[in-house]
Amino acid sequence: MRQIASVPCHCRAVAGSAALAAIVVSVPAAAADAASSGMQISAALIGDLMGNVSGGLRQGVRPLGRLDLGLTVAGDAYGLPGFTAFFDGTQTADGGFSERYAGDMQGVSNVDAPGGFLLYQAWVQKSWNDDATVKIGLIDLNSEFDVQEAGVVFVNSSFGIGAEYGLSGAMGPSIYPFPGLGVTGSVKLDDDMTFRAGVFDAVPRDPDRPRRFSFTLSDKDGALLTGEFDARLSDAVHLQIGAWNYTGGFDTLAAPSRSSHDNRGFYGTLTARLWQDGEHGPAVDGWVRGGTAKDSINPVSAYFGGGIVYTGPFAGRPNDQLGFAVANAYLGGPARDAAQNAGSSLPSRETTFELTYAAPVAEWLVVQPDVQYVVNPAGGGRIKDAFVVGLRLSISLSETIG
Repeated sequence: MRQIASVPCHCRAVAGSAALAAIVVSVPAAAADAASSGMQISAALIGDLMGNVSGGLRQGVRPLGRLDLGLTVAGDAYGLPGFTAFFDGTQTADGGFSERYAGDMQGVSNVDAPGGFLLYQAWVQKSWNDDATVKIGLIDLNSEFDVQEAGVVFVNSSFGIGAEYGLSGAMGPSIYPFPGLGVTGSVKLDDDMTFRAGVFDAVPRDPDRPRRFSFTLSDKDGALLTGEFDARLSDAVHLQIGAWNYTGGFDTLAAPSRSSHDNRGFYGTLTARLWQDGEHGPAVDGWVRGGTAKDSINPVSAYFGGGIVYTGPFAGRPNDQLGFAVANAYLGGPARDAAQNAGSSLPSRETTFELTYAAPVAEWLVVQPDVQYVVNPAGGGRIKDAFVVGLRLSISLSETIG
């Protein structure tokens, strides 16, 4: 049984940029490229320079970064049709920007993590044409579940996975920077609808030593069960509805000595192509996402966010993306009461506004200035709104072997 004693300072989420998505989320595409030769080596480097201009815990600038080195092996080239193996090692720079500067809970940078190297993903997948898949190994849950295709350009963690999901459980679900063991499967119900489900280790790593490569599956910790329906309602509209449940016991926030086995949540995302100039011209996409979690156990009881992305906003720059998004993380009554009893305080919600512009300057390089304003940062008690300015560089490379 795990106790949540306080609100964590940042959400550990993934899928925040095109370069990161290329190596973490879009592995099936890499497998297709590697099918004829059997192997493909990939590298993705994301570097952030984040500065807290005003408010927050204190002003200052801090570099953040993440380097991924991946190897995709397609079984078709070795007499194993339908099999794919993927290995990804990650090196992160010592982060702590939200914890030390902005003071926010959701995480203004989705590469913010403790420094060090670890084996990030290592899994084997079996596919039956495009109809069904089964995957087992070390898996980032957010590479398959709660993936926001329109929000992938944004830097804030909550646009990768909702805060109510990313801050659930004893140390978060099986996501960046510490994924755990899992088994997932998907089945295509018809041409426009897919159902996927997964079972993950509920406590992905040792909370005291998360970088230690050891896994303990026990009845006490339990498992994290998750499922999602993915439906293409039309060429322009995409709907995702998901649910998750931890089977283990958790101390409640109101009464830490009392255990509850009812740690669950729900979420839904609606994405739409709002406008496009011709078949291949500039386009505007938008999305809204909402989710809930049990407030008796989890600090974030609900989340609501959304945004809009303009692809090709200027003539001659067809691949540039201009985006604006809003993330609202609602703190539950039990979490606020527990903070008050401990002599601290929490706001009823933390709201982040993000304005970003991603400009590919080469096939392998994206330059992305970013601005965020955090209202009621919830990671440090009563602190002033934080104004954060950042610059992201994303580099992605790949090489087919053979």
